[in-house]
Amino acid sequence: MGKMKECSYWPLSSRTVKEMKAREYCNGSALNHDHRYHQKKQINDAQLSKQDESTSSILGSLGKGLRNVDLIDGRLAKVDDNSVVYDVRIRHEMQEFKRSAQNVIASRLPMQNSWALNDSVQHSLLSEPSERDSITFDSLKVVSEYLRLSVQQRRLVRKAISRQVIQYDNWRKALEELVRQLDTDLKAIDKPSEVLQVGKEATARCTQLFRKSLHLSETPSWVKLTSDKKVHVPTAKWGDILELFEVISDALRGVETLKFYVTKINGMKEGLCHIKDVQLDNNISLQQMHDRQSFVKHKLSQNLGYTSNCLFTLLIFYLFQSIGTIKVDMAGELYGGRDDNPYICMGEIITSADKKMLWRAIKHLDKALSLVKFIYETADMRKSLKLEGHVWTVATQENMLEYRGNSFFIHGIESK
Repeated sequence: MGKMKECSYWPLSSRTVKEMKAREYCNGSALNHDHRYHQKKQINDAQLSKQDESTSSILGSLGKGLRNVDLIDGRLAKVDDNSVVYDVRIRHEMQEFKRSAQNVIASRLPMQNSWALNDSVQHSLLSEPSERDSITFDSLKVVSEYLRLSVQQRRLVRKAISRQVIQYDNWRKALEELVRQLDTDLKAIDKPSEVLQVGKEATARCTQLFRKSLHLSETPSWVKLTSDKKVHVPTAKWGDILELFEVISDALRGVETLKFYVTKINGMKEGLCHIKDVQLDNNISLQQMHDRQSFVKHKLSQNLGYTSNCLFTLLIFYLFQSIGTIKVDMAGELYGGRDDNPYICMGEIITSADKKMLWRAIKHLDKALSLVKFIYETADMRKSLKLEGHVWTVATQENMLEYRGNSFFIHGIESK
């Protein structure tokens, strides 16, 4: 744990403000409108103070009831065991908490103050409303717009990413992980409705197809004697998974707490449509496996475009062995531009400074930052990119932690 950098995120001291006001009074050009200006400013300050107190009260009450819950990538879960929380009321309270926290943080970021990012760059971090908005990285297009990549760089990125992540093994494992997570979360529901039961059964059927395709025979066909009698066994195809995904999507479409899965399933359907006639089973010869891998790679590389959610999910699984869309509470931006030393910072808001929740937020920010850096380097950007994260939480001391070579600053969000 290192010493935290001196930063000017928070308002000027009352003494400094008084000194600035005194200088304004001495300025002859301001005498004519001085009284009206300060009278209006006092009213605005009083309104902001009341608003800040009200927001702080909301944060305090909501934070107590949400201490063990976190909303990561659209999935509301308990921090202790990562189990999904299906209570819509709690989800709405978490969203309100984060909105209120953003308002308080915004009031603590004076537009006139700058923070030195490095020796050559100065910028007011997170000073613009767009930088304090949340951002969801769900396609290469979003990441490229964030990095302000040129058209040529975007073409380079798509080509390089497709070559790396569109591999049959990566494709299959990503889909299996999506089905596994959904199956686990659906089984955790004590009394599923009729609609949820339909989705649950279709998900279980997907799991069965994946398992059967791996264990149809103890002896693979490519090592069997040619004299063996041929027995016709119906083989599953990727089209069967596509049909089940259609059922799951239709069944869960109206369930707010499962929108994350519906979005992911609809995204993966894009890829499934192009290989629906391809055999799912692995009980085939080596040559057939090679032909299948080549065909799937060709079809997906040809059809999954720059805005494809399916291609992006394959990238996330390739990098992190997870299928979650990456969403952060405060987007930040690429600071420094092309001519200076480029710099990225993002922010996350959590309900408590509990050690487990804090590290969960830091690891989540690190994942988002690592994703952006991966695309940045794939685009063949010449400058070294510096990464930094900020975590805001209720009732905590200012601190700084190092994780995987990057700095993460911890801030409190109490009222002034």
